[in-house]
Amino acid sequence: MMRHSKYYHHALFIRLALLISFVCAAAAAPPRNNLRRSLSLREQNTDIIKDIHLSKHTVYIGETFFVTVELTNYFHCNSTNNTATRATINGVDGIEQYLQLTGRPGRQTIFVVASTADGRSERRTKEILLLDDCSKPRPLPWIQATESRYKPRSVAFRVGNGDDAKLKGTTYDWNFGDGMVGKSVSNGVVEHDFTTALLRDELTTAFHINLTAHYPNGSNATVFKTVSVFNL
Repeated sequence: MMRHSKYYHHALFIRLALLISFVCAAAAAPPRNNLRRSLSLREQNTDIIKDIHLSKHTVYIGETFFVTVELTNYFHCNSTNNTATRATINGVDGIEQYLQLTGRPGRQTIFVVASTADGRSERRTKEILLLDDCSKPRPLPWIQATESRYKPRSVAFRVGNGDDAKLKGTTYDWNFGDGMVGKSVSNGVVEHDFTTALLRDELTTAFHINLTAHYPNGSNATVFKTVSVFNL
């Protein structure tokens, strides 16, 4: 009798311990509605970007091409606060941009990130083939843009490969995309203030920069690049 009672109490203790563990686990688990909502948001994260369009799939070093980020119908840039979407292409704000690529020839990757005001985000990539055109007598100029550290809304522009011996004697005409123009030589710096052209209702304003190189032999080459300026 004593032995039976001992085993009985031992089994009862195990059952009680299992019951307490089950109750604690149930209390720690998130409510079903919240779990379903989080899963729904995770699924929606893949529905912001519909496609990435490139005007060219093969380009030479320094050659301009155009990138367009197509958002799904639900998400667009001029929406209410809870669905407003921002997209960046290689770190620059804007869903439509001119790009130039430099570096080693081969396959390069375009990075696109889209995010909404309510916390959704999506990251996608697109590949493009970069070639080195050795047949050209002179390389295409590369636009480099650096936002001024001391003058908000001002950007310093220069030709990244302006000190290339093949570009010696070349002069450059700049069109800053806001109706203003400038000139430079070699790898000289041209600084431009975009304050009066900013869209105050937006976080950033995109400008399509146009650079025309005038070579000593009388020929010209024009390239484009998009820059984004903070409106703050």
